[in-house]
Amino acid sequence: GFGMLLFTGDPWLSAIVLFLVLGIISGLAFFMVSIMGWAIGPIEVVSLVVFVGYSVTFALHIAHDFAVVQEDDPMLLETEHWIEQKAAKKRSRSGVSEQEVVEDPKLLHGGGPKYAAPPSLAPLAVSGKLVGRQLREARARTAILHMGRAMISSAASTMGSSAFLLLCTLSIFGKLGAVVIAVSFLSICFALISLPATLIVIGPAPGPFHKRAHAKFRRWSSCLRGGDTSKPEDCDGEQQAEGRARLQGLVAGFKRAQRRDGTTHEGQDLLE
Repeated sequence: GFGMLLFTGDPWLSAIVLFLVLGIISGLAFFMVSIMGWAIGPIEVVSLVVFVGYSVTFALHIAHDFAVVQEDDPMLLETEHWIEQKAAKKRSRSGVSEQEVVEDPKLLHGGGPKYAAPPSLAPLAVSGKLVGRQLREARARTAILHMGRAMISSAASTMGSSAFLLLCTLSIFGKLGAVVIAVSFLSICFALISLPATLIVIGPAPGPFHKRAHAKFRRWSSCLRGGDTSKPEDCDGEQQAEGRARLQGLVAGFKRAQRRDGTTHEGQDLLE
């Protein structure tokens, strides 16, 4: 876990990769015990321990690339522009106008439910800016385009070379070959399917973790103090209610102090 945190620089991203590795190891154990019917012995235990490091390689590369990709990445913008052009051609063939897309983003890829676009693509055609889930999807897609081809080639070469071990007469070599093939297959599937899907749903925002944490702490502090924020959505309902209650308490205390000493305090209008 510490190595993943050091490599990705993001606790949330390293936690996602850690749970992914646990899934790969669980799948490998299921393969050895349930599918192959092997009894748990020294070879099986050593395989589970040794291949932990190998199983994390592919997922860690995708996670790191996801972390470093920014909104202005040239490959990201080029890919999203190409997707938007394809959507525009499909709309023109189906006779859907731009105004209809603005009113109903589901028509982005065509004229009916059959061609309905994913929700993450609609904001791009309407506002031209990558935000929220759409940005996470674009970053995950870019990470796969950056690393996917090399990872598939690496997994294929590893499984191909390990296939010769299955022909060995010694059972230990046959088992090691089967384990290498299984863990390579599981790792590449988890890295290119499960991990991008998870990052699209709950992936972290771009930028270093410490800067994002500092910015969020400042927004929360401003909400709790009842101060203004740069965006209204930065404060949730509970934080806004608590901030208003604090501000009302300050105003009430100010008025009581004014009535008690009979003086006028500067800034009364601002508080009210």
